[in-house]
Amino acid sequence: MKKNIRRVKLLLYIIYIFVGWYIVMPISYLLKKFFKKRYILFIGRDNGKFLDNVKYLYLYFLKRKKEIENKKLEILFLTENKNIYHLLKENKQPVLYFPSIKGLRALLSTKLLIVDNWMWIKNFKNFILKAVKKIQLWHGVPIKYIEFRDRNEFKNFKSRILNKLNRLIGIFTNYDIVISTSPFYTEKVFSKAFNAKSFWETGYPRNDIFFNDLDKCNLLFTDKKALNIIRNKKKEGYKTILYAPTFRDSGGDAFTDGALNGEKMDIFLTEMKTLMIIKFHPDPNFNYQLFSDCKNILFYDNDKDVYPLLKDVDCLITDYSSIYMDYLLTNNPIIFFPYDYDKYITKDREIQFEYNWITPGEKAFKQEELEALIKKILVDKIDEFKEKRKEIRKIAFKYQDGSASERVFIKILDLLKSIEE
Repeated sequence: MKKNIRRVKLLLYIIYIFVGWYIVMPISYLLKKFFKKRYILFIGRDNGKFLDNVKYLYLYFLKRKKEIENKKLEILFLTENKNIYHLLKENKQPVLYFPSIKGLRALLSTKLLIVDNWMWIKNFKNFILKAVKKIQLWHGVPIKYIEFRDRNEFKNFKSRILNKLNRLIGIFTNYDIVISTSPFYTEKVFSKAFNAKSFWETGYPRNDIFFNDLDKCNLLFTDKKALNIIRNKKKEGYKTILYAPTFRDSGGDAFTDGALNGEKMDIFLTEMKTLMIIKFHPDPNFNYQLFSDCKNILFYDNDKDVYPLLKDVDCLITDYSSIYMDYLLTNNPIIFFPYDYDKYITKDREIQFEYNWITPGEKAFKQEELEALIKKILVDKIDEFKEKRKEIRKIAFKYQDGSASERVFIKILDLLKSIEE
């Protein structure tokens, strides 16, 4: 039964590729002749969520939309998420829903596409936008292999065949520009992971939030209920920890794997007068009800933008997630909890740097060790990794300021000028 399902999925995959290359793309080329190129189009990850670098660059563009309008262009966010569509519409932001006639017309009228993931290609968008200039912002300063460098793509014959199909479907799109954060990351990571004509070392738009005041638009698509609880707890003198582990391809997390016990952790946090905020990747199988009686463990909606929270967090706990690279810009301490390191690097993702070198913080592998480090850092105020964080921060970020969006914006204006010429 499972074998038949896999065969049907493969057949549908091949049909999709055939329709894209031989029907959608040729028709799109013909139709584009009748549409004026008028849009700078933003598409968020997971079919158009409003978060990460696309969100913050889009909001910055809107602040300077007069300069875009002077070029007879419009700014537009395209989403396949109806909740996002209504959210932006209610806040009077330029947005269209896709698939729709208006959405299709927007794709045919796009002059420049800006994305921060590969998932924007779905529903034939990659074939419709084949000849459009594309900027890939990406969504993390990674320590894992990504895109072309993801070794899971080439482990066996089936994965190599799937890799070739992925190339045909557009997952490994050729970009005109890929955003990088430093010369080190351009050379060691992004230039090897992407096919791109150029790499701009501007920094990430979402990291401007660490240096600038939050406004109403920054808080769109955030967990406002959690943010209010955190704000009130801090007023009461609580310290805050964000636990943000990465996603595991093989499934599991620290609680279901038995590495952490929520009830014991809550008792410890109460003694330390500390609130632990947990932000998972989307995981519908996690039983949040098990933690309903915990007073000092708070779950942040794993579907929402967490970045407006980060500069109010006293300490970050993570494992292999690139979120810690961004958090380095706060200069606050980080604890790494790679409780399943051997399993992760063999069954999930490979890490492209020596782990202890690239992760500037204390390491814990058991709950007792983690609790001891939390006390050491937040209560005893012992921080032994300030210089190491500074070293990695300098390697990862050419700029450490709140002007990444401005740098990208200026370079895009120059790019548009060159297109016109």
